[in-house]
Amino acid sequence: MYKLVFSTHLSDPYEIHQQVKGLFTEGRYLYRVDGTTVTTCSGILPQNSVKGKMSIVKTDYDAGAPLPFRARCNPTSKIDGKNIPYTDSLDASDWFHRQAEKKGFKVVDLSVIMEGPFWIKKPGQTHPWSISSVSFEGTLQVVDPVLFGTMLQAGIGREKCFGFGMMDIYNVTAPVITVKEV
Repeated sequence: MYKLVFSTHLSDPYEIHQQVKGLFTEGRYLYRVDGTTVTTCSGILPQNSVKGKMSIVKTDYDAGAPLPFRARCNPTSKIDGKNIPYTDSLDASDWFHRQAEKKGFKVVDLSVIMEGPFWIKKPGQTHPWSISSVSFEGTLQVVDPVLFGTMLQAGIGREKCFGFGMMDIYNVTAPVITVKEV
């Protein structure tokens, strides 16, 4: 899996989305934004360039491996056919634990940060729309390496756009195959 970390001068979520989208002319990718730092994750190399640090990172973690992680998600519950966002950190925590069971890992420790609505307005749109944003950080333990590896590439949760759904493993002791400036 390829991980690209770069800085952006953009602050508008839609413009950042377009910037990341411009790196990939094909294939699936995930990304997250932390201030001015953008981290992308994909099974393929970006087809277009940006100044940043590219690494090929391990995705085949062994069962039992404790890994520090962070993820920004849009946890929701389906009520009367509508996806209703969680507004309580305990509900969001329960949601994340349920996702963990389905995605091949268990949560060792967890911090839940209720970030509130994430507003997006595309050019030409009259009204912005929002995604409920919750950040999860902590330590997880791999239970099923195959399911976990699939989740790292496919993401977690419903929303996988505008920086949502990417599980970022930032364990500095995990093998990084290659790191280079691009």
